[in-house]
Amino acid sequence: MTTIDFASAGLFEVLHYRGIFDLRGLYRFMADWLQKKGFEFHEKVYKHKQAELEFTWEARRKVDAYVQHVITIVMHLYGDAPGDSTVEEVEVIKNGVKKKMMKARMTLTFSGKVVTDYPDDFGDTRWNKSPFLKTLQNVFEKSVIKQDLDFKHEDVLYYHILHLYEAVKKHLEMEGSGSVY
Repeated sequence: MTTIDFASAGLFEVLHYRGIFDLRGLYRFMADWLQKKGFEFHEKVYKHKQAELEFTWEARRKVDAYVQHVITIVMHLYGDAPGDSTVEEVEVIKNGVKKKMMKARMTLTFSGKVVTDYPDDFGDTRWNKSPFLKTLQNVFEKSVIKQDLDFKHEDVLYYHILHLYEAVKKHLEMEGSGSVY
């Protein structure tokens, strides 16, 4: 199994937001977006402390029998003001309807990785069974399918991450929504 990790290459997007927002709505929006794009997502980490909330999602999509795309989303919520350390749930009247929303600062980090020769349902991989096969895999990935990995997988996944980043900005009604991509 080989992993091309975007975060280690400095390819990740960070969104900072401060204000009142619908956390349930954002949660549902991102989950729907990922499922529409064919990703299965799992919540790997859920931390709820008195002063902060933290979620880590991992969304996986099997592209073919050899390549898998993974998007990692880390959502960190903490107090609204630098001296304020509490995440508050507030009642807001929006469009004439009372709604519970969150008042906090939020940091969303979007990253991804391309995984080759990922384990099947039984935990087995094709190429990691012997040192000879591992060497063959290295040659295969560095020469035979190098361009496919670069252009059909890394680029496509990075643009999926950018599209999700922009969709979240639009969902939060941020003024700076939209991008050059």
